[in-house]
Amino acid sequence: MNTISVVTRDINEFLKHPLIIWAESFIEKENKLSYEQLINSTCFHSIIRSIDPRLQNSRLPNEAADTSSRLVNLDFILRSIRSFVQDVLRYIIVAKLPNIYIIAHEPYAEYSFDEIERILLLLLACSVSGGDRKDIHIQHLTTLNESIQESLMPHIEELTNEINTILQPQEYFFNDYLNTDNNKHLKCLFINLINLINERDHYFEEMLELEQDKETLKQKLELYQSSSSNLLNIGGCNNGTNLHSTPSQTSLNTFLNDLETKNPGIEITEYKTKMRQMKSDLDDKMDTIETMREEFELLQTELNRIRNENIELNQNARLTRLYRDEIDTLNDKLMKMEKYQQELERYKERFNDFDTLKNRLEELQHENQLLSQARSHLEQQIEGNFIKNFERK
Repeated sequence: MNTISVVTRDINEFLKHPLIIWAESFIEKENKLSYEQLINSTCFHSIIRSIDPRLQNSRLPNEAADTSSRLVNLDFILRSIRSFVQDVLRYIIVAKLPNIYIIAHEPYAEYSFDEIERILLLLLACSVSGGDRKDIHIQHLTTLNESIQESLMPHIEELTNEINTILQPQEYFFNDYLNTDNNKHLKCLFINLINLINERDHYFEEMLELEQDKETLKQKLELYQSSSSNLLNIGGCNNGTNLHSTPSQTSLNTFLNDLETKNPGIEITEYKTKMRQMKSDLDDKMDTIETMREEFELLQTELNRIRNENIELNQNARLTRLYRDEIDTLNDKLMKMEKYQQELERYKERFNDFDTLKNRLEELQHENQLLSQARSHLEQQIEGNFIKNFERK
């Protein structure tokens, strides 16, 4: 009981978050937004339908009564957001995608609140970033309480201005400064980044599909194990093992009782017919057991294959994170390289100034040499005139 009260109090506090109040404005005014409308995606669906006209007549895949159906609904919402961002806004989501698996499996855990916030932040960014209804949603924001607007503004600025949240390829691929030889590798870097993001989204979808397949296989396996157990009990009777009574065994007991109680004058052919029928029933049961065993082995093989694929996807996800770190390192190196190039240009300008000064110095030295020669010549003339004047005296 204490744990439930703590969770309830946390949910009530979370429902006062500015993003929740903004989301509540999309549902009918006479209704108050509940936490269940968040985890079953009905609230998200109302918002994305208001943002993207293409989804006006869309419906959620199911009622989200259990974990698997919640995951399907959340996956539908996330796909719709990404479709709007990529196809309508022409952006690419760089930020970490919401972990809808956590929301589906542990909806009332406190860390699910952060993932719900991520979904609402993406929806908020979609509503004010573009599309046919951008002005309507911006006007809709102004109808909220001023304190709510002030709380939402930092989120809007972060989502629409930060390069580590969203990325617009046209902004980088068609700029003149990227057409120079020195910066073509930067364009290549952005292309690789976009490919990595697309691979991330592809792996994310595959992992969700694997989780759904895993739940389906788990249900089938439990059903099969239950049926197989009953079938194996039936087969055990044929081997003389001590298992539960089956219809075939009951028929056999009835047959033996009849053999002891009935008149010995009954025709032997009647008993032979019953024996053949019971033997045929037992053979059919054994064939069914063998068929079910083969199906079980196939399911087990398929499960192992999915498990191995899941391991490979996890490894690819780790490689993706490593590539992202390498991209960050390359970005730092590119920034340093641009700084060094700017310094190099300044040094080239100073070097040109030095060449001008050097030429001027050589001119001055040449003029100084001419002046020195003229001075020597004048001194010789003065000395000669002085000697002549002295001899005259």
